[in-house]
Amino acid sequence: MNPSKERRVLYPKPSFTSWGEGTLQLPLRTKVKIGTGSSKATQEAMEETWRNFCYGQGVLEIIEDGGLPVHSFSIIGGNIPDLKQDYSLNVDSNGVAGIAVNEKNLLYAWFTFLQLLHPNNNTLELENVRLPHVEIADSPSLKFRGIHFCVFPETSLPMLEKLLKLSAFLKFSHIVVEFWGMLKLDSRPELAWPQAFDKKSVAHLLRTIHNMGAEIIPMFNHLGHAAGARSLCGRHTILNQNPKLAPLFEFDGWTWCLSNPHTHKLLKNIRTELIEFFGSINKMDYFFLGCDEAYSFASCDDCSGHEPGQLLAGYLNTINDELKEQGIRPIIWGDQLLDPQKFPKPFSAFGTKTKGAIKILSRDFIIADWQYNICDSQEDSFKFFMDNGFEVVPAPWDNYHNIKSLCASAKKLELKGVLATTWNSLVQHPYMLWNSANVMWESEPSKDFTSHLNSIAMKLCGLKLDYTEAGWGTKEVHL
Repeated sequence: MNPSKERRVLYPKPSFTSWGEGTLQLPLRTKVKIGTGSSKATQEAMEETWRNFCYGQGVLEIIEDGGLPVHSFSIIGGNIPDLKQDYSLNVDSNGVAGIAVNEKNLLYAWFTFLQLLHPNNNTLELENVRLPHVEIADSPSLKFRGIHFCVFPETSLPMLEKLLKLSAFLKFSHIVVEFWGMLKLDSRPELAWPQAFDKKSVAHLLRTIHNMGAEIIPMFNHLGHAAGARSLCGRHTILNQNPKLAPLFEFDGWTWCLSNPHTHKLLKNIRTELIEFFGSINKMDYFFLGCDEAYSFASCDDCSGHEPGQLLAGYLNTINDELKEQGIRPIIWGDQLLDPQKFPKPFSAFGTKTKGAIKILSRDFIIADWQYNICDSQEDSFKFFMDNGFEVVPAPWDNYHNIKSLCASAKKLELKGVLATTWNSLVQHPYMLWNSANVMWESEPSKDFTSHLNSIAMKLCGLKLDYTEAGWGTKEVHL
């Protein structure tokens, strides 16, 4: 074995890899033995991904074998390796074998194995696949490896499928899904645009992602971004459809009005509905309340009569008490808790009025501290939240140096983890996905081949015959 000779680019890059000189050939119709106890969902994920990574031609027969350790698999005659980290994977002349500490990491071993497969390149059409001899032992540097997706009206279901499946395959542990007016809710029809997805149409996809090892976290903005649309585009999901609901918002529609009891009632109904929906897919450990960039907060006649920090903290603490009874921890953005006088640029801080909320806010809240301009290990805001007793997940965006800096800080300060964001720029910058996945998992990134990422997404989602759904964008030329 030669640990310095890289024969495949793997995402995210394993913490230990030792490459051999030989190769192993596998037929498209292959049998795999697994230890007893693996769930039906895990077996279905293995079958589907094998088929897709064989370009739709593969057939996997799974055989439960009581003689194998729990959370292990063997192909042809692979010898189960010693479990050295969260999972271990071996490929040699005997076959392929993997073992893991739990079912999720067994899937991670499987996803790494699939990336080793290449078509046998001495035939005109696909007949079999081959992979190099290798020993891999792997564990992530961060346990909470999150990514946040916005589902816009321009986001088709096939596009959402690519994003979510690729994220689970890249071993993100948590995926935050925020529907920007694109999920039809029973609470009020005006919460979604007419072309929005119904819950049934997305439930199967979300369940597939959960079966691939990721936890899905619902998000609904509870303070700023109340328009359910980007401010620069001038839309308002609710008021464009029903302007009579204006009393629920501050004067500009951007921020929810917290002095109106009907606002609290509506938002509670939304939470209840989302918790029921997402809870039918996976265990609900978290709910993301948003709460960033509330520029017009407490500006109406009634709200302005309250001390802003106390109004915000009281509102959030009430929500926390409700969620706590259900075993759910709330996540909020941290910018409204940071004093811009103490955290000037490059920090993002909007707590001019609301900075006092941090003194009385429940420590059950997890703070997602979005700091998109930090590229040189400036950790003041993370330490501020830590010193005030909060768990923190730094949130980077689309700059690789920003991603690397915040992940390094999370590891150095032993923070809860990292939450990557994508917002509206993912189609232009898909490299954010693998850069974030790589740096959260291990310190060194893999080679950044866009074409490689594209090939993984294509395999995961199967053949797409429609031109507009075959890639990341709907056009080759953007006029």
